[in-house]
Amino acid sequence: MKQEIQQKYIELQFLNQQIKKVQEQFMFFQQQLAELINLETSLLDMKNIKEDSELFSSLGSGIFVNSKLVDPKNVLVNVGASVLVTKTVEEAIKLIKIQIENVNKSQETIKEELTKAATYSGQLTQELNELASQEQK
Repeated sequence: MKQEIQQKYIELQFLNQQIKKVQEQFMFFQQQLAELINLETSLLDMKNIKEDSELFSSLGSGIFVNSKLVDPKNVLVNVGASVLVTKTVEEAIKLIKIQIENVNKSQETIKEELTKAATYSGQLTQELNELASQEQK
């Protein structure tokens, strides 16, 4: 019986590690979703900005540069391998909405995985407790 307890304990430890990894993935997707929503909001705001308007452009890590918007109707979109393609603001918004939808689907899948893993973890914990109490008798 001790061997069975050890096996279940090892399985539970492994499962808890897997749950932690899936939770980290979920957090990553939450971060990504927040960034996409912020980007969508910024693109929607671009519709109200006039040509030659002055604004602050982010260079990253909280550093901004004062700039002048030359073409408020178009944006450059990175399509991979450092290739930039000109898209209208509306096209960019559509792309962002698709990305938001994909991230939401991924989050739902991860939620389902977490629910299944948590349920199984609970079952394993209960089995371990029962085996441990039988061992003590």
